[in-house]
Amino acid sequence: VFGARDPDHYEAIVLRNRPGDEKGPGGGALNNVDFGSYDTGIWTFRGDGSIKAEYDAAAGVVLRVDVRGREVSVSIDGLPVQPIVGGQIVKSIKYPLGALRGDLGLLASRGATRFSEIRLQAGDER
Repeated sequence: VFGARDPDHYEAIVLRNRPGDEKGPGGGALNNVDFGSYDTGIWTFRGDGSIKAEYDAAAGVVLRVDVRGREVSVSIDGLPVQPIVGGQIVKSIKYPLGALRGDLGLLASRGATRFSEIRLQAGDER
């Protein structure tokens, strides 16, 4: 969760298990990754919707979120998540500047969730 103005308004990168047996190129299950915005009980998704990515959340993942200016990119276990905007694959999603201002946090849903080795790193502004 980032750009949180309050508990009812924030941006989030959401990893969701997909039902079904669809497999990725590595043979693992495909799951959804959302670049989402939460506004008073309503989720909207940036780009053209959910992105399919191969990962096993139960085994644990390394999630990396990079913010460079207004561009937000995501990788899971070192593999970039490739969002689609206007029918085209892109490397990142461009956010309005106001969406990136606010608190940063972690959010979990049902089941057991554990976060470890959390790092917040400042980089060169580009």
